[in-house]
Amino acid sequence: MTQPTTVATPSLQRLSAPTVRKTARRKLTDAEMQNLRRIAAALIPEAPGHIAADRIGTFEDLVDEALAVLDPHFDTIAVALESLQDVADEELFTSLKALDTTSPETFYPLSLLVVGVYLYSPEVEAKLQYPHPHRNPAGAMDAADEIESGILDPVIERGPIFVAPPAK
Repeated sequence: MTQPTTVATPSLQRLSAPTVRKTARRKLTDAEMQNLRRIAAALIPEAPGHIAADRIGTFEDLVDEALAVLDPHFDTIAVALESLQDVADEELFTSLKALDTTSPETFYPLSLLVVGVYLYSPEVEAKLQYPHPHRNPAGAMDAADEIESGILDPVIERGPIFVAPPAK
């Protein structure tokens, strides 16, 4: 007979169902937001028939939402914004390319933030006819059909496996 484990404390990250922040840990300062707009304009400039990323009407609100989702990278993004603060507009794209080459672990979350804000903006969603992500839970019969398919048979045959949470 196996012993049940204790319930994980809320401070432990549950990999199977991670906690997702609903709001950013803090709002960007005016200087950070202005710098992010410059970076957005450099990464996704205006093109014929397409709006520039920095001209999105709900830019600041979308940044706040995206920063909540990107919370594990918040500090990296803040450091990147600070490091690019004094770069002249005409040199910004070159500096971003260099950042991508020398520090992709910094460039990736910064560029992901800009792209996420751009793609999920009402203007771009309407233009691309891109559906906004939404929950699409499986129905009760979908679950029953899946269980009847035998998908869990190997797990049942294997038997229970318990992993104790790390001690604090």
